[in-house]
Amino acid sequence: MTLHARHLGRALAFGALLISQPLTGTAQEAFSPSQVTITVPFAEGGGSDTLVRMITPYLQKTLPGNPAMVVQNQPGGGGLPGTNTFFRSAQNDGSELLAMSSSVFMATLLRDRQVRFEVDKFTPVYLSPLGAVIYVADETGAMTGNGIEGISVPLVYGAASPTSADVLTILALDLLGLDVNPVFGTQRGAARIAFERGEFNVDHQSAAAYSSNVLPLIEAGEAIPLMSFGFADATGEIGRDPAFPEVPTFFELYEQTHGKPLDGPARTAWVALFNASISTGKALVLPQDTPAEVASAYVAALEKIFADPDFITHAKAEIGDYPQSTGEAALAQYSSATTLDEEAFAWLADWYQTKLGVALR
Repeated sequence: MTLHARHLGRALAFGALLISQPLTGTAQEAFSPSQVTITVPFAEGGGSDTLVRMITPYLQKTLPGNPAMVVQNQPGGGGLPGTNTFFRSAQNDGSELLAMSSSVFMATLLRDRQVRFEVDKFTPVYLSPLGAVIYVADETGAMTGNGIEGISVPLVYGAASPTSADVLTILALDLLGLDVNPVFGTQRGAARIAFERGEFNVDHQSAAAYSSNVLPLIEAGEAIPLMSFGFADATGEIGRDPAFPEVPTFFELYEQTHGKPLDGPARTAWVALFNASISTGKALVLPQDTPAEVASAYVAALEKIFADPDFITHAKAEIGDYPQSTGEAALAQYSSATTLDEEAFAWLADWYQTKLGVALR
């Protein structure tokens, strides 16, 4: 185990002890901000921004004192500049939260040089998973239910960057033995539009975007669902995505294609990227050195929110029917999204160099 992993494990275990405490009168008194600012280091209208703006009215109603809620967008650099700034200067009295996304988790796993924060110093209080489906154009020769059989042409895929969450798709397709050629500099919405124009012949979209924008293409016979990434249960076991139970997972397709399960450092690396981009797709964290009572106030508020029928309905419409987590469950998921052992990192670094021509440090 690396020093980073050991340090992370200790920090998270300590954090679990802190925020598992019940919300007492002391905790209520400790939480005194009249205003809470949530920093979203991404543009308005994106997935993180949508999630934050969905939950802030509920936090305002359930946090002690009903503080005013302010959402502050600081887009740019894949979320890293805003996260760096928050790490350096955020107040730890409960008045500031940070929205984290898969791009930030990925940058941490891949040891991006722009990372100037210690991810294990944050205290996660809210995690929201985000499922996704990979689909291909009918011209590729694919047929529903046949896996990769019939795909006889190179696949062209629009991706944001080599260190974005899109690399999970590239890695999955490559491990299946498909000839995938990424075109970097393309965000997911633009990639879907390019797919519809015939510029790309493979794409992936999150659950909400897939349901609203891709299912019509599938119903028209213009797109074929290939696989989902799957969904991890409380034990970490990856099964079918509850939003798309009819779509096989990457692990299922891998075993169907190669006659054996994916194993070794390749599996460890893929699961780490999966945890960073799917299991912990979005998160809200408190700054380093946040008092236990303040963190407990947020956990108690979120537990009330998760039980609110109005929130359940609202969340299902906005982000899909996925379980939301706080407290110890959030800490465990957060740990899985920020840890990669040295053997798996070495394997991944070799793959990056060989497939993408990118050197990881």
